[in-house]
Amino acid sequence: MQHFDIALFSLINAGAATPGWVIQWAAFISDVLPGLAVGVFALGAIALPAWRRPLLAAFVSLLLAWALVTLFRSAVQVPRPAALGLGTQWAVQGLRPGFPSMHATGSFAFAMSLAFARLPWPAAVFVSTALLVAWSRVFLGLHFPSDVLAGAVLGSLLAWVVYAVLRRWLAPRPLSSSS
Repeated sequence: MQHFDIALFSLINAGAATPGWVIQWAAFISDVLPGLAVGVFALGAIALPAWRRPLLAAFVSLLLAWALVTLFRSAVQVPRPAALGLGTQWAVQGLRPGFPSMHATGSFAFAMSLAFARLPWPAAVFVSTALLVAWSRVFLGLHFPSDVLAGAVLGSLLAWVVYAVLRRWLAPRPLSSSS
Protein backbone atom coordinates (compact mmCIF):
# COMPACT_ATOMS: atom_id res chain seq x y z
CA MET A 1 0.00 0.00 0.00
CA GLN A 2 1.40 3.37 -0.85
CA HIS A 3 1.87 5.87 1.94
CA PHE A 4 0.12 8.59 -0.09
CA ASP A 5 -2.99 6.41 -0.55
CA ILE A 6 -3.16 5.70 3.18
CA ALA A 7 -2.54 9.35 4.07
CA LEU A 8 -5.24 10.55 1.68
CA PHE A 9 -7.63 7.89 3.00
CA SER A 10 -6.96 9.11 6.56
CA LEU A 11 -7.80 12.68 5.55
CA ILE A 12 -11.09 11.75 3.84
CA ASN A 13 -12.42 8.96 6.09
CA ALA A 14 -15.05 10.14 8.58
CA GLY A 15 -14.00 9.88 12.20
CA ALA A 16 -15.83 9.42 15.48
CA ALA A 17 -16.47 13.18 15.74
CA THR A 18 -18.30 13.30 12.39
CA PRO A 19 -21.99 14.19 12.90
CA GLY A 20 -24.40 11.33 12.32
CA TRP A 21 -26.37 13.24 9.68
CA VAL A 22 -23.21 13.59 7.58
CA ILE A 23 -22.63 9.83 7.76
CA GLN A 24 -26.27 9.22 6.76
CA TRP A 25 -25.97 11.70 3.88
CA ALA A 26 -22.82 9.94 2.63
CA ALA A 27 -24.55 6.55 2.95
CA PHE A 28 -27.49 7.89 0.89
CA ILE A 29 -25.07 9.12 -1.78
CA SER A 30 -23.28 5.78 -1.80
CA ASP A 31 -26.23 3.40 -1.74
CA VAL A 32 -29.36 5.19 -2.98
CA LEU A 33 -28.40 8.11 -5.21
CA PRO A 34 -26.93 6.06 -8.11
CA GLY A 35 -30.02 3.88 -8.47
CA LEU A 36 -32.34 6.84 -8.06
CA ALA A 37 -30.49 8.80 -10.75
CA VAL A 38 -30.51 5.85 -13.17
CA GLY A 39 -34.24 5.36 -12.56
CA VAL A 40 -34.99 9.02 -13.29
CA PHE A 41 -32.89 8.88 -16.46
CA ALA A 42 -34.66 5.67 -17.57
CA LEU A 43 -38.04 7.37 -17.05
CA GLY A 44 -36.75 10.33 -19.05
CA ALA A 45 -35.79 7.94 -21.86
CA ILE A 46 -39.43 6.89 -22.12
CA ALA A 47 -40.39 10.47 -22.94
CA LEU A 48 -37.25 11.44 -24.87
CA PRO A 49 -36.35 9.04 -27.69
CA ALA A 50 -32.90 10.68 -28.04
CA TRP A 51 -32.00 9.25 -24.62
CA ARG A 52 -32.80 5.63 -25.50
CA ARG A 53 -29.55 4.64 -27.24
CA PRO A 54 -27.44 6.37 -24.60
CA LEU A 55 -29.44 4.50 -21.95
CA LEU A 56 -28.71 1.20 -23.72
CA ALA A 57 -25.01 2.07 -23.95
CA ALA A 58 -24.97 3.07 -20.28
CA PHE A 59 -26.60 -0.20 -19.21
CA VAL A 60 -24.20 -2.25 -21.34
CA SER A 61 -21.28 -0.32 -19.81
CA LEU A 62 -22.70 -0.89 -16.33
CA LEU A 63 -23.08 -4.63 -16.97
CA LEU A 64 -19.51 -4.88 -18.28
CA ALA A 65 -18.28 -2.92 -15.26
CA TRP A 66 -19.97 -5.33 -12.88
CA ALA A 67 -18.62 -8.38 -14.73
CA LEU A 68 -15.03 -7.13 -14.98
CA VAL A 69 -14.81 -5.96 -11.38
CA THR A 70 -16.29 -9.25 -10.17
CA LEU A 71 -13.79 -11.25 -12.24
CA PHE A 72 -10.85 -9.10 -11.19
CA ARG A 73 -11.76 -9.26 -7.51
CA SER A 74 -12.03 -13.04 -7.64
CA ALA A 75 -8.54 -13.26 -9.16
CA VAL A 76 -6.77 -10.48 -7.24
CA GLN A 77 -7.98 -9.90 -3.72
CA VAL A 78 -6.89 -6.46 -2.53
CA PRO A 79 -8.11 -5.78 1.03
CA ARG A 80 -10.26 -2.87 2.09
CA PRO A 81 -8.95 -0.38 4.67
CA ALA A 82 -10.83 -1.99 7.57
CA ALA A 83 -9.23 -5.38 6.82
CA LEU A 84 -5.88 -3.68 7.42
CA GLY A 85 -7.09 -2.03 10.63
CA LEU A 86 -7.20 1.42 9.07
CA GLY A 87 -9.82 4.11 9.59
CA THR A 88 -13.45 3.73 10.54
CA GLN A 89 -15.80 1.67 8.38
CA TRP A 90 -19.32 3.15 8.54
CA ALA A 91 -21.07 0.40 6.54
CA VAL A 92 -20.64 -3.34 6.77
CA GLN A 93 -18.60 -4.74 3.88
CA GLY A 94 -17.01 -7.76 5.52
CA LEU A 95 -13.74 -9.02 4.13
CA ARG A 96 -14.69 -8.76 0.46
CA PRO A 97 -11.92 -7.34 -1.74
CA GLY A 98 -12.20 -3.65 -2.52
CA PHE A 99 -10.11 -3.00 -5.63
CA PRO A 100 -11.41 -1.54 -7.81
CA SER A 101 -14.51 0.03 -6.29
CA MET A 102 -17.62 -1.49 -7.87
CA HIS A 103 -19.63 1.62 -7.03
CA ALA A 104 -17.12 3.97 -8.65
CA THR A 105 -16.67 1.75 -11.70
CA GLY A 106 -20.40 1.47 -12.33
CA SER A 107 -21.09 5.14 -11.63
CA PHE A 108 -18.40 6.33 -14.02
CA ALA A 109 -19.35 3.76 -16.67
CA PHE A 110 -22.91 5.10 -16.67
CA ALA A 111 -21.90 8.77 -16.47
CA MET A 112 -19.28 8.62 -19.20
CA SER A 113 -21.69 6.75 -21.49
CA LEU A 114 -23.90 9.83 -21.36
CA ALA A 115 -20.92 12.12 -21.91
CA PHE A 116 -19.80 10.17 -25.00
CA ALA A 117 -23.38 10.27 -26.28
CA ARG A 118 -23.16 14.07 -26.11
CA LEU A 119 -25.96 14.62 -23.63
CA PRO A 120 -24.40 17.59 -21.84
CA TRP A 121 -26.63 18.25 -18.86
CA PRO A 122 -27.47 14.61 -18.03
CA ALA A 123 -23.75 13.82 -18.35
CA ALA A 124 -22.89 16.68 -15.99
CA VAL A 125 -25.43 15.43 -13.45
CA PHE A 126 -24.15 11.85 -13.66
CA VAL A 127 -20.46 12.80 -13.58
CA SER A 128 -21.20 14.88 -10.47
CA THR A 129 -23.05 11.91 -9.00
CA ALA A 130 -20.14 9.59 -9.83
CA LEU A 131 -17.69 11.95 -8.13
CA LEU A 132 -19.90 12.10 -5.04
CA VAL A 133 -20.22 8.31 -4.98
CA ALA A 134 -16.44 7.93 -5.22
CA TRP A 135 -15.95 10.43 -2.38
CA SER A 136 -18.60 8.72 -0.22
CA ARG A 137 -16.95 5.31 -0.53
CA VAL A 138 -13.70 6.67 0.91
CA PHE A 139 -15.48 8.90 3.43
CA LEU A 140 -17.39 5.87 4.75
CA GLY A 141 -14.13 3.93 5.11
CA LEU A 142 -15.03 1.34 2.49
CA HIS A 143 -12.26 2.01 -0.04
CA PHE A 144 -8.87 3.57 -0.47
CA PRO A 145 -8.67 6.52 -2.87
CA SER A 146 -6.80 4.30 -5.33
CA ASP A 147 -9.79 1.90 -5.37
CA VAL A 148 -12.18 4.63 -6.50
CA LEU A 149 -9.65 6.18 -8.88
CA ALA A 150 -9.12 2.80 -10.56
CA GLY A 151 -12.91 2.40 -10.72
CA ALA A 152 -13.30 5.82 -12.33
CA VAL A 153 -10.68 5.03 -14.96
CA LEU A 154 -12.03 1.53 -15.65
CA GLY A 155 -15.65 2.71 -15.84
CA SER A 156 -14.71 5.54 -18.20
CA LEU A 157 -12.70 3.19 -20.40
CA LEU A 158 -15.55 0.69 -20.57
CA ALA A 159 -17.98 3.46 -21.53
CA TRP A 160 -15.64 4.55 -24.32
CA VAL A 161 -15.30 0.98 -25.65
CA VAL A 162 -19.07 0.46 -25.61
CA TYR A 163 -19.60 3.83 -27.29
CA ALA A 164 -17.06 3.01 -30.02
CA VAL A 165 -18.48 -0.47 -30.66
CA LEU A 166 -22.11 0.68 -30.71
CA ARG A 167 -21.28 3.65 -32.92
CA ARG A 168 -19.60 1.38 -35.42
CA TRP A 169 -22.28 -1.32 -35.17
CA LEU A 170 -25.22 1.08 -35.41
CA ALA A 171 -23.67 3.36 -38.03
CA PRO A 172 -25.61 3.68 -41.28
CA ARG A 173 -24.15 1.48 -43.95
CA PRO A 174 -24.03 2.49 -47.60
CA LEU A 175 -26.47 0.71 -49.83
CA SER A 176 -24.76 -1.71 -52.15
CA SER A 177 -25.44 -1.26 -55.81
CA SER A 178 -26.40 -4.31 -57.75
CA SER A 179 -25.53 -4.15 -61.42
